[in-house]
Amino acid sequence: MPADDQLRWKPSRAGILNVYQYQDEVLDFAGGRLLLRGVNGSGKSTAMNMLLPFLLEADVRKIDAAGEQRGVLRSWMLSDHDDTQRTGYLWIEFERAGEYRTVGCGIRANRSTDRVAVWWFSTDRRVRIDLRLTEAEVPFSIDVLRSELGHRGQVFTSTAEYRAEIARRFFGGVDPTAYFRLLHQVRNPRVGDRIDTDLPRTLREALPPVPEDAVHDAAQPLEDLEDHRRNVTDLARTAEALDGAVDVYTDYARRVLAAVVDDTAGAVDAARTAAKRVDRDRGGLDKATAAKDAAGRRTGELADEHAEATAERAGLAALPEYTAHADLVRRRDEVARADAHVATLDGHRGRARERVVAAAATVTATRGQLDSDLAGVAEHLRAVADAARAASAPGIAGRLPDPPVPATEPRRDEAGETTIEVPQDDDDPAADLVLTDVADALRTHRTTVREVAEHARGARRATEVADAADTAAAEAQAAHEAAAEQAAAARRAARAAADEHAEAVTGWTRRLTEHAAAVPPAEPGGAAGWLTLSAPEPDAPDEAPDDDLRRAAEVRRTGARRAADDVTTALDRARSRASARMEEIDDELAGLRAEHERVESAAELPLPRGSWRTDADVADGTLLASLVDFREHLDDDERAGLEAALDASGLLTAQVDGSTGTMRVGDLVVAASDPVEGPSLDTLLTPVDTGAVPVEAVAGVLAAVGVGAGPVRVATDGSFAAGPLRGRHAKATAEHVGAGARAQARARRLAELTAAIEDARVRRDAASTVADALGAHAETLRRLVAELPGTRGVDDAVAAATGAVRYAEGAEARHRELASAAGDARRRADEAWASLSRAASAAGVPTDPDRLDGLLEAVADAERALAAVDSARDRVARTSRAWREAITAWERDAADHASTVGEHREASGRAASVRTELTTIEESLGEEPAKVAARVGELDERLRTIAAILDEAREQQTAAAVALSKAEMTLEETRRALDEKQHAARSARGRLAEAAAVPGLLQAAERPVEVEPDEPDDADESAPEPLPSVADTVEGAEELVDALRTRLPAPGRAVSEDALEKALRTARDDLASGWDIESRRGGDGMPLAVHVSGPSRAVLAQMVHRVAVQRRRATSLLSAQQDQALRNLLHGRIAREVADALFSARELVDRMNRILRGVTSSQGIGVRLDWRPRGDLDPETATALELLGKHPDLRTPEEDHQVREAVKSLVEQARAHDPEASYRTVIGEVLDYRTWHEMRLYLRRPGRNDELLTRRTTLSEGEKKLVTVLPMAAAAAASAAAHDPHGVGAPRLVLLDDAFAKVSEDNHAKLFGLLVDLDVDFVVTSERLWGTHPTVPALAITEVLRDPELRAIALVHYRWDGSTLEVTA
Repeated sequence: MPADDQLRWKPSRAGILNVYQYQDEVLDFAGGRLLLRGVNGSGKSTAMNMLLPFLLEADVRKIDAAGEQRGVLRSWMLSDHDDTQRTGYLWIEFERAGEYRTVGCGIRANRSTDRVAVWWFSTDRRVRIDLRLTEAEVPFSIDVLRSELGHRGQVFTSTAEYRAEIARRFFGGVDPTAYFRLLHQVRNPRVGDRIDTDLPRTLREALPPVPEDAVHDAAQPLEDLEDHRRNVTDLARTAEALDGAVDVYTDYARRVLAAVVDDTAGAVDAARTAAKRVDRDRGGLDKATAAKDAAGRRTGELADEHAEATAERAGLAALPEYTAHADLVRRRDEVARADAHVATLDGHRGRARERVVAAAATVTATRGQLDSDLAGVAEHLRAVADAARAASAPGIAGRLPDPPVPATEPRRDEAGETTIEVPQDDDDPAADLVLTDVADALRTHRTTVREVAEHARGARRATEVADAADTAAAEAQAAHEAAAEQAAAARRAARAAADEHAEAVTGWTRRLTEHAAAVPPAEPGGAAGWLTLSAPEPDAPDEAPDDDLRRAAEVRRTGARRAADDVTTALDRARSRASARMEEIDDELAGLRAEHERVESAAELPLPRGSWRTDADVADGTLLASLVDFREHLDDDERAGLEAALDASGLLTAQVDGSTGTMRVGDLVVAASDPVEGPSLDTLLTPVDTGAVPVEAVAGVLAAVGVGAGPVRVATDGSFAAGPLRGRHAKATAEHVGAGARAQARARRLAELTAAIEDARVRRDAASTVADALGAHAETLRRLVAELPGTRGVDDAVAAATGAVRYAEGAEARHRELASAAGDARRRADEAWASLSRAASAAGVPTDPDRLDGLLEAVADAERALAAVDSARDRVARTSRAWREAITAWERDAADHASTVGEHREASGRAASVRTELTTIEESLGEEPAKVAARVGELDERLRTIAAILDEAREQQTAAAVALSKAEMTLEETRRALDEKQHAARSARGRLAEAAAVPGLLQAAERPVEVEPDEPDDADESAPEPLPSVADTVEGAEELVDALRTRLPAPGRAVSEDALEKALRTARDDLASGWDIESRRGGDGMPLAVHVSGPSRAVLAQMVHRVAVQRRRATSLLSAQQDQALRNLLHGRIAREVADALFSARELVDRMNRILRGVTSSQGIGVRLDWRPRGDLDPETATALELLGKHPDLRTPEEDHQVREAVKSLVEQARAHDPEASYRTVIGEVLDYRTWHEMRLYLRRPGRNDELLTRRTTLSEGEKKLVTVLPMAAAAAASAAAHDPHGVGAPRLVLLDDAFAKVSEDNHAKLFGLLVDLDVDFVVTSERLWGTHPTVPALAITEVLRDPELRAIALVHYRWDGSTLEVTA
């Protein structure tokens, strides 16, 4: 065992009371080690989650390993329970060198309010030993717990206060958050899945962080600049928004101004063009006038020529020869018309023949289709018959009709060209094909077969149900028999546990009796064995019921505990008396020693003063006893009597005032001015010159006190008088008057004190011996009481027996229920088969469900075939109609063909007759009529020519007149157009000038694309150069266009008003608070002006310049202030904290490596950590950050500058990455030294160089776990040590959920041994591990058994001592 094993807090026990499905369970640790094993879902991981690190961390959000559960406390308390409200406790006990500390939490969940209340507690008492958490098996409420703990514990309702208690008790006040975070990471079952990335990151995060309060203090000066920074940010946002807007507005301004310029230039060009057109149209008018005059002259000449030719033709037409020739021409025309008509009819006859031939072919084709459709009907009828017979319905096949066959005859057309087949009657060949009765029969048969099939399936299902019920009943019977056997065994085990408990309590009572009899004396010189023990109560009968066994065990234990309590009470009283006796003697001894020291250190004994006196501040040197001495003639008795009288009268310690010559004690004043008559005190006492009071004054007051007479008098016999007061006092010797008397009194007092001190010491030693003996006896009694056998074994055995009996009773009830159900199911199955047989016999079908399904399929086939018959019948009807329609069309085409043949014959005869008449007339006429006709033809041709030319001339004359009119109109229009174009040019000039005057438009249009970044703050932001003043003419418009074209750059892009408005909306959204941007239109059709409102108002281009200047100034000022803040920061507390954290981190890594150097696997495999600056940092930054590990007072100015620049750059980068982040966050990230470094893991193998762990490193599952467990456990141990700077013995824990999964069994001993070698306490869970390896010297093993039906968890406890595994109670 390590040397410090007993000097740290180690878990010794833990408990779960009424939480989840745990009743009241105690988990023991062995050497700080516990293994929870069980199948998945048994509740082992839940048990670990309930205890660690939850009861130390007190964070409900981190109960499970992944930190993903929500509402887990409510689920633990209310799920699988019917209680409206439930209270439970979780606790864990730690032990350190015989000192115990129990911490835990109480949980109360209410289903109706859906609320969960949690409280925490811490105490030095031990649950189930000297601390109860229940009363009559009901968990304590928070108030009852507070009362139970009393002054030996605390109850917390504040999680923060409980965490502070944990930090104080176990970590010396250090915040253990980082340690707990590491425990969570080690606990995660997936921690070893990516050891090349996750493991180094986890180890790096385990290093001590820079304190948050130091980060807060360091960031505060920068946070104080937040308003300024926010102003700079707002200006930056505004500048960026305005820059974006002005870029768009610049292109918009250039586009709209360019468009207006182009429009104006176009108007100018149009005016110039209009002027040219006026000149052109004026020349065209002159040409049109000349053309009109020439056309009039030509028309007159042609009209005269046409009149002359007309007169000559009229003379020739009056001759007889011309009339005869006209009749001949008419007959020739008639012959030509007759020949043309014959040719037309010949074409009609050919086309009619083609139509009748095509109609005959159509009739033949439709007849073939009808035959095919009729064949289909016959085929489907045969299919219906086959399917009906297959469906066990032969009667349906006999009802089917025969297939239809049509009757036909041949027919020829009148022209004899074609012959076709036509029906003998007009009926449909399939009209008589009626199948309604067949369909009805099929439906009836289908219904019958379906009903029988349903009966068959029902009977089969009933049989299956009956078979299943028989099987279930048989299984229930077997389960009942097994449960009954288990119940009997459990009851026997319960009685055995009760007997064992009775024997154990009896033996314990005997030991208690022996211990009581051996009690030492209660006082010095007293007798031993003074304790008496009350008689124990009788045991319960052997054959007591299970509940009585539990009560009997509790009665036995209660009686034994009561007897022990009586003994303890009596012993405690004796110890209290002994302690009180020792305290009294100690007080007496202290008083004696103090007085001895005072007397020994003082030259004389102090003079005695009455308690009523108020002059304690008056020195003894001014009191009478110190200022006088006895006269020599007085003997010892007289001296003693005189001192007694002075003492009793108060004069012995009366103050003598030399300035007033008086002696005062209380209200008694003796004045030197009033000497007594007769003998006075100066005859018995003589003044002594001490320098405190003049001798004369002392002599005066002595003379004022009488001896035997006077108002104030004393005598040597001890008598005295002071006014009416009389008395007498006696003393053995004089002690205070005279230096010699006082020296003798001092010596006597020292001797008395020495003797008294020695006597008190002897009595103290005797009392101490008695108290020590009683204390040792009480401690032995306490250990003996702690060993009082508990009833847990009996409770668990009785609970198990009760559960087993209940389970057996339930199994018996289930068997009876299932047996009854099986009988009912078998009767229902028999009835179903009987009903099926009757139905099948009546229908003439089988009872087999599969065959019945085949019959139903055959019926369906028959119905489908019958439906196909109906479809085929419909097709026959359609085809039959098409056949008759084709015959009708053939008859019509045949009639048309016969008609065209007759008409052609008739026209051919009439054409031959007209041609014969023409030949006869031509032969009877001579040549003269032909000559006259030829001259008339010549004149007709001439007249047609002249008429055509005359018409053309007249058209030309008309056209010339029209052209002249058009020219006049065109000239007038071009003159008006010229006026309009000139007016448009002047208007465009006005619009252009108005557009250029829109506020800020021209300034934006002339704005350079690239703005110089170093432009001085006082750069000119005035309005642009004004445009030249021009006349309101076309020339003026042209001059304005030229001026603007020389000043306006071309737009970079085409920006519409919609795009501009969209850009302005975007800019408005991006502007900082207090800024606004808007567009306005000065007039209809005018471009938009954009104004920006902020601290002032201006057009967009001007405001862009102003904001840029303000931004540069504010940024420069902020940079200067930030630089100063960083200078202060890098010389303040944060710099020291970073340096200290770096030093602590290096120490922690070194400590981890020291631990790892001493631990290797059986194959010699080990792990080494290498913590170094990140390789991706640039050299300057890496060097500067490393300098932060140097104390700020030790850095040179150059190093300070280097560090400051690096930190400033990192801060700026972080702020640029997240502008909304606070300086506290940024400083925390930048100065988190852990992010500057990387953690590398190296494998150490015997005989090989250390190997860097990477993704490519080949490791077995066992080696992966070893590489994971070694550094993580070492980190936990080192972190625990780092969180225990005051040496209070912080717990050194490792938690592993589903430990060593996927690792072969031959590696388990090595991994457990590594945990032992690392000197860590652990809690692990596993489904298959036992941990019983020689490498483990001690281990508590708890098997978790969960019964979902009983909703309860039982535990079986084992203990491994390094060689033997034993079952414990």
